[in-house]
Amino acid sequence: MIPVSLGSYASSLVAGLARVLQIATTVALVPLLINYLDPEQFAIWLAATSLMAAARFVDLGMGSCLVNQIASNTCIQELSEIRESVSSAFFSLASLGLLVSFILILLYPYIPWERLLGAPSPMAEQLSGPVLLSTLLSLCAVAPLSIVGQVRLGLRESHIHSLWEGITYFLIFLCVAFGISIGLSMTSLVWSFCFLPVFILTFNYYFMIRKHGQHISPNIRSFNYKSWRNLIRDGKYFFFNNVMGTMFFLFDNFIALHLLDVHAATEFGLGHRLAFAAQTLIGVMLVPFWPVYQNALSSGDLHAGQRAIRQAVVLSIVLAVPAGAIIATAGDFLVSTWTHGAISIPRGVSVALAVWVPVFALGAALNSFMNVPSAIRLQLWISAASGLGALALKTSLALWYGAAGIVWGNIIGYGLFALFPLSVIFWRRARQGSREIRVI
Repeated sequence: MIPVSLGSYASSLVAGLARVLQIATTVALVPLLINYLDPEQFAIWLAATSLMAAARFVDLGMGSCLVNQIASNTCIQELSEIRESVSSAFFSLASLGLLVSFILILLYPYIPWERLLGAPSPMAEQLSGPVLLSTLLSLCAVAPLSIVGQVRLGLRESHIHSLWEGITYFLIFLCVAFGISIGLSMTSLVWSFCFLPVFILTFNYYFMIRKHGQHISPNIRSFNYKSWRNLIRDGKYFFFNNVMGTMFFLFDNFIALHLLDVHAATEFGLGHRLAFAAQTLIGVMLVPFWPVYQNALSSGDLHAGQRAIRQAVVLSIVLAVPAGAIIATAGDFLVSTWTHGAISIPRGVSVALAVWVPVFALGAALNSFMNVPSAIRLQLWISAASGLGALALKTSLALWYGAAGIVWGNIIGYGLFALFPLSVIFWRRARQGSREIRVI
């Protein structure tokens, strides 16, 4: 049997501490970058580095399939299947990353990079291509290594992955701060920000293989076409779900750059980073409950599954309500202090963000239990409806209410098309006392 280490709450605590370190890194870097870059460069930095959020779906959903498979097979010890799946995912993603990198480099001169960022000046146009290319190439390099976090999650070792992430954030701060001190260009700073995680993931993977040996070590001889086909078949639902979540909710900085002026986009970008810090902190602390739920499904333990849902919902509320209150009452003060008075958040934006954080947290708690095979198709429809609804609403409301309209579009779209149906689904399941903790 693959060893199980810390409980869900302990894993959540370690993940939360790692995310606090990430937040601290961001807090420390922003004043340095504001003083080093001009407003246009800083706005481009915010937009380009937010692309790294796409790392959550560069595994094409295969990583999420591995979580479910590993969490299930810890009960029945089908470890040979795990190795086949890990090897199939790793080598297929490595091949795809190399292919996409080659295409990007080949087509680089012909892609209108400046249009993607809505570059407002000739200087910004010159930066758009190198900055976006470096970010996209780093995502290609991350692709095969991204499964390490999912494998550790399935092994109930997400706390170890969180520790490695904490090391990554600290080293990113040191590299970017050193780059600023010696006068590196913005493109070089982006390269250090984006490619350092690749090296840390490599070390993370190496030590995981040393601990578990052949069970999770990728081997080209273990590549199995049937396993790969199954990963693609089941992973496509996770992939499209993650793509929609990222495009519709995490790329708001791009919408702000296109619909707002540079100053308003920068204000929104920093307010968004403040709320996103709370979102990611809550999100990573909810992740350890997913394999617990899948393990309960596999073993038929009704009470364990119900307990995992209750614990996740309570934890999301306990974390989100204080976070929202802090953003509402002290968000402007925090950002103003953060930037030494250079930038502040409009009151309307801070209030909207304070409402968004609890809405997101409760939805994330419920949505995490839709990652099991029996519910993933329904989750895809819910994500599509909430994403498209939010996208239409925030682009429309931004024209009327500016930056606050973008946030309220997310609140209304996500609340109406995701949080409401998820709440009804889980309430009905609890009410009916179903023998299976399963959403169909």
